[in-house]
Amino acid sequence: MNKPDPVLLGKLANDVASGTLQSRIGGVVGFADIPNAIERNRTVSRTGEVVADFSR
Repeated sequence: MNKPDPVLLGKLANDVASGTLQSRIGGVVGFADIPNAIERNRTVSRTGEVVADFSR
């Protein structure tokens, strides 16, 4: 079970705000394409995270 760590959370928030902690986005998919994106993630090597845009 995870325990909240406010000190670590504060450090992570500062790192995100300063730009030292970043995530690469490999693609953006709409809600209807989530199942296909999950399957591609399982079977194809990619760089970056796939983000679901629920407004699509």
